[in-house]
Amino acid sequence: MFRYFHKVVSFHTYVLALLISVSAYSQNLDSEYFKKNIEVYFLFNVNSIEELRGLTNIISIDNVEGLKVYAYANENEFNQFLTYNYHTPSFQNPE
Repeated sequence: MFRYFHKVVSFHTYVLALLISVSAYSQNLDSEYFKKNIEVYFLFNVNSIEELRGLTNIISIDNVEGLKVYAYANENEFNQFLTYNYHTPSFQNPE
């Protein structure tokens, strides 16, 4: 009985964590942002520079400092970027 209870609790914990992360993830930018702005400027980190090869087909890379990447993207490009599951990017205005 304890083994079954443990599996049920583990499953519910997993589902709850997934829902919270999806909710937090989707709150980064809403469609209202892109109604007012053509594109978003953001910052994210990569594990290696080689990762940028695939991303350059999706987003516009503005600058790279070590493993820190500054980029631009319109709504479609940004949503496609999000499918790569990078940590939540930081949003910044270009200087």
